[in-house]
Amino acid sequence: MNYSSASSSIISTVVVIFDKNYDNEMKTEQLINLFKEHYAKYKWPNIYWTTAPPLNSGSLQGVSEFKRKCRARRLLQQFSNIFDAIHSKAQEQQQIPFRSCFSIQLMFFPLTGDQHIDYQRLKKNHIKFETENQLHELFGKLSDHTDNLKIVTPISYYQSELNHIKKKLNDMSTTSEVRDQLTKSLLKLRDEKRKNSELNVYHQFMISLINNCTYMDLLITEVYLEIWRTKYVPNLKDERERAKEEKNEHLKMLHKQQDLVLHNGNNHEDVNELKLLNEKIDKIKKQFIEIDNKLANVDLTIGLMCDELFALYEYYSSDAPPSSKILDFRLVFDTLAKNIANLVYKGFAIHVLRHRPLIFHSCLMELTIKQLHKAHSDGPLVVLTVVGEQSSAKSSLLNATFGSNFRVSSGRCTIGIYLGKIGNRFSLISTSIFSKSSETHEVERFMESNLTVPKSTATLKTFAC
Repeated sequence: MNYSSASSSIISTVVVIFDKNYDNEMKTEQLINLFKEHYAKYKWPNIYWTTAPPLNSGSLQGVSEFKRKCRARRLLQQFSNIFDAIHSKAQEQQQIPFRSCFSIQLMFFPLTGDQHIDYQRLKKNHIKFETENQLHELFGKLSDHTDNLKIVTPISYYQSELNHIKKKLNDMSTTSEVRDQLTKSLLKLRDEKRKNSELNVYHQFMISLINNCTYMDLLITEVYLEIWRTKYVPNLKDERERAKEEKNEHLKMLHKQQDLVLHNGNNHEDVNELKLLNEKIDKIKKQFIEIDNKLANVDLTIGLMCDELFALYEYYSSDAPPSSKILDFRLVFDTLAKNIANLVYKGFAIHVLRHRPLIFHSCLMELTIKQLHKAHSDGPLVVLTVVGEQSSAKSSLLNATFGSNFRVSSGRCTIGIYLGKIGNRFSLISTSIFSKSSETHEVERFMESNLTVPKSTATLKTFAC
């Protein structure tokens, strides 16, 4: 390594001296001082000196177990002190010198020999990618207090809300008063959707990210969104956990009160207390819904934004007025379908069964899946089912196994079916038992008609604990 004054002013370096008299701490200090004096002329500012015992087999012969443990404890303490000192010094700096592997790699390039020029070049080399600037501009103004789903994924948001109300209306009697209110809400949402479903900067960013940028840019986006979510998700999860504990306590009290009412024969005070407990539990349930909505509002992921592109294609194919359509609409989305298909080979999973209520049909998804026929699949379509009570365990398993589109919350991970590629086999990945519901029947028919793989399926269950 080219370790000059310029590079040493940036890099913290630990120099380990192997000392055969390591057990004699006084001589160890003397040895370190000799090295410091010898290299003092270089004036290296970020050097940390320490010693260690020789580790070859000959030096370890005849060393007792007690002495080995003493050496291990001493080494741990030495390096702990050094790393604490390095960390403290790094915290004092205004800028972090290395933000990526590229800026670290630059330290290994030949330097000019002019210490002043080299130092200034290294000091100013804080690489920042254009994608980062775009992400900061788009998401820096969003928080847990903004309507993120309306802003980032408006078409998916409004369509989901409309489908939710339609489902409620189908389950209600025609004379219900609530039905009239829901009908008004439906009309209002349709009007809002027309006003807010135009191509926005988030659509443009995602289209450009997939069509024009590198896979590295996609990974940068994934990391940026993960960091953005961590500002809000932990506190909301803590709030949800506290509400859960409160609910469990009140349920215990409710069961005791119910037994008391039965035992005392509907005593007036007991009945009133039971009523208050029921009201409190209803209030906590509403609190749960509010917290879940807040979690969904900050759960911005690459997968969610990709789902929005599926919805955007449907909108431009049917509902969008001609004046609002993207120039070269078909060409843009044909390219998008090819690039999403290519991402599947890198571990990106297509979200087939998605949203609430569940939907799956998408013309863009159909175009994308047809691009997968170029892959040579040697076996049947595999249905991978992840079974487990805790949704967080299931999502953790998927996040550790698959690509970018599985960086999702545990809540969303339990309601979808994904199409991914494991080895040389296409796989439908479900996080709940793959029951023969109407949705899954439709998904199977859809896959058989669009994916060029044998129609027979193999099923694999994985348990997440």
